[in-house]
Amino acid sequence: MMKQYVILTLFFSFILQTLSYSQENKKDSLYFNYDENYLKKDFLNEPNYLFVEDSGSDSEYFFFIKKSVFKDLYPKEVLNLKEYIRASVFYNEEKKLKLNDYRLYEYFKNYTIFLIRNENCKKEYILVEPMMVTE
Repeated sequence: MMKQYVILTLFFSFILQTLSYSQENKKDSLYFNYDENYLKKDFLNEPNYLFVEDSGSDSEYFFFIKKSVFKDLYPKEVLNLKEYIRASVFYNEEKKLKLNDYRLYEYFKNYTIFLIRNENCKKEYILVEPMMVTE
């Protein structure tokens, strides 16, 4: 029952964000290396959801949704996602719940985000959209 509720909540939040996506002005693009140890695949059995390891509490989850893949992009700077999040004001090592999922979501939703993955010696640039679920 809880899983169905979360999936239904994800669906409705995805629809609302898609509708508002075209109305928002994005800032710059951020490029991060795809870290398979930090990004967990198949979150809620959805292959296009990438759950951030530091995220998650009993009531909040921050994750990315894969939108599309590009082959030939030329970023000026490529960042480490884990280091970027852990060095931010949204992360506090001293707290039990170290990551403030909502504040991170509010920050990332203003950017176009790409995850760069090396696949068969070729780079894939995965366009992702930040998502937030609150139960």
